[in-house]
Amino acid sequence: MKSLLRKLRYSLAARLMLLFLITGLLIVAILRITMWVALKHQFDKNIQPHIVQYLDYLNQDLGSPPDINKASALASRVPMDIYIRGPRVNWSSATASLELAEIQFRRHRNWQGRQFAVGKQERNFVLKTQNGDHTVFLVIQGRAGSAHGAWIGLSAVLAALLVLYLSYRTIRWLFQPVQEIQKGVQRIGQGELDHRIETHRKDELGDLVASINNMADDIEKMLEAKRQMLLAISHELRSPITRARVSTELLEESTTKQRISADLHDMESLITELLEIERLNTRHNVLNRTVVSMNELVTEVISENFSAYEININLAENDPYVRLDGTRIKLLIKNLL
Repeated sequence: MKSLLRKLRYSLAARLMLLFLITGLLIVAILRITMWVALKHQFDKNIQPHIVQYLDYLNQDLGSPPDINKASALASRVPMDIYIRGPRVNWSSATASLELAEIQFRRHRNWQGRQFAVGKQERNFVLKTQNGDHTVFLVIQGRAGSAHGAWIGLSAVLAALLVLYLSYRTIRWLFQPVQEIQKGVQRIGQGELDHRIETHRKDELGDLVASINNMADDIEKMLEAKRQMLLAISHELRSPITRARVSTELLEESTTKQRISADLHDMESLITELLEIERLNTRHNVLNRTVVSMNELVTEVISENFSAYEININLAENDPYVRLDGTRIKLLIKNLL
């Protein structure tokens, strides 16, 4: 249950669907309130006078004081129960008693000052009016629930659930590129700059995908330009270093000559390492494999780069010869040390 709630909170489609559902409920509530106000106004202005007139006709038919025979004949003609309460007549057309204490009446008054009251008892509507010193109650029977009504209600619920499901699937389809964008951005961020996100959408998400692909193109071009610039600089630096080494060899042996030679060797090693690092970053790199001695490689790396340090070396008694790229393995051994 917790994992499901966590997924719902994480899912943008589910959150958007929940927002639509809340918005729909609020709209329904606003419409119901608006319709209630409008119906109340319609009742006060148009329906209420007709009810008052109808009650006047009923009171005229019943007479004053109410005649039981006329009331019985009226109850047999119209689908309602009649209850008469007063000092001289206490009669009802129904066998069941009318529990007045359970009914809350709401009084209405028209422009002529005549009034009546409306109440509700379970499914029945009760009209209350005065006939002289007697009170007349007209009980209009409400419809009880039927199997047909239950099927209508169940069909409405199923239709609403179907609409919600179709809406959710539609929202999921609308936001489907978001997952592809997420996967594509992760691959680009991991260094696959040649990866492009595919989409056929012609909307705002499609524009976002196109912008990310354009950004990846720009980054790839920028890094390629930087790489080419470093390679060009490294190659250009080799020429003056070579000339400096030739000139150094013409000098007489001295401490200064040894220092200059060491510095030139360090510069040449740095350039070689820089070139190798950039070559390893390219998609198409070639390994220059030759059969070399591993003991000699380790010894050369230490003598060329760590001669000033006291390092204990334990080499294999049987010198292993391996076919590999010596330059890159030396760079690897140096980095490890």
